[in-house]
Amino acid sequence: TDLGAVTADSFFTLTSSAGPVTHASGNISVGGLATVTAGAVGSRTDITMTAGSNNFGSLSLFGKDVRVTEKSATDLSMTTTTGLLTIISSGAITDSAQVQVADSKVTTLTAAGNNITMDTATSTYGGTVILTGSNIALTDNDGATILGASTANGSLRVTTTGTGIGVTQAGILTVSGQLTVTATGKDINLPLNNKLGSISVFGSNVTVKEVDASDLGESTVTTNLSLTSGGAVTDSGVVAVTGVTTINAPTTKPITLDSIASTYNGRINLTALNASLINAGTASKLGDINLNGTGLTGSFTLVSNAAVTQEPLTTLKVPGVLKITAENFLTAVDQTITLGTAANTPANFGSMTLEGAAVSIAEDSASDLGISTITGGLTLTAIGAVTDSGNLLISGGTTNINAGSNDIT
Repeated sequence: TDLGAVTADSFFTLTSSAGPVTHASGNISVGGLATVTAGAVGSRTDITMTAGSNNFGSLSLFGKDVRVTEKSATDLSMTTTTGLLTIISSGAITDSAQVQVADSKVTTLTAAGNNITMDTATSTYGGTVILTGSNIALTDNDGATILGASTANGSLRVTTTGTGIGVTQAGILTVSGQLTVTATGKDINLPLNNKLGSISVFGSNVTVKEVDASDLGESTVTTNLSLTSGGAVTDSGVVAVTGVTTINAPTTKPITLDSIASTYNGRINLTALNASLINAGTASKLGDINLNGTGLTGSFTLVSNAAVTQEPLTTLKVPGVLKITAENFLTAVDQTITLGTAANTPANFGSMTLEGAAVSIAEDSASDLGISTITGGLTLTAIGAVTDSGNLLISGGTTNINAGSNDIT
């Protein structure tokens, strides 16, 4: 069936039993719902309505490869494709009923300068989804959402439900506002050179890469979080990570994670120029900390609600100042600090400023103690001289300092 000019003030229904539906010329104008069916169930054919200046109240489409261009806002009602789905709209794109696109088939929704809101809970997109618009929201009950090259000049919000592996990407994401990805109990894997305004993620294992500076908004990660950034890393919301946190920034850029309620309960690995972290979790388990520079430009500041330890087979490299405050946020009771004491856990600091209960540190170099308040005794072993550059207030326990054959001053 080939359509020419069509005008319907109310509804328009077209069923092409065998062949495809095409549209060579003329404008299609439908005030209400336009329902177009091409082929029979099990043998759908294509629907192409891309010529002219088309305007529909809403669209219900049943075909194989489906392509529609509309010169106004587009609303998708009940729609099922066994092939691809392409919608190009001069206005906003919304859905008012379930949309289903077959497995491995591409969905392309383009509403340049306008919003896209596809949030019907039962909709499924079986293949790659490519989105272009302002503020974009997508809900996919397929369980495995594949994001293609997509651009949001505002925010991008993706929610994946159903049974599947979670959210992955096949193209670069460019989001000027906030990226929010929710895949509760599933993984989120966004490893390409993305450009994101801020990042909020809710999933199991989460991997994100960004070519510019990165900002972590409110996020909950029930297993591991890995963030690789092309710039400085900050937070603007509460971040909760149950497993390992790994954040890599360039060696010329800092990491600043100072939301007071954030919790990092697994190993913490950081690479940056310098870093600061507030951890309200039940433990601060330092992993590989690799900082660069000297003095303040290679420093690490940790404010911890709980005991601070170094994980086995990890390396702490802080060429500037190591500043640790270990004190329970509610009770103000000092907590212990233990670094470098286990086998194969080298620790090197430019200088140390410490506040905690019992402190035990083994350093693979000379040691310098800055202003420190320790309430449970100090044990310090250094491969080099031990000096102080600030006032030391040590109470409780005993003070044991071992510099081998080197000076203690």
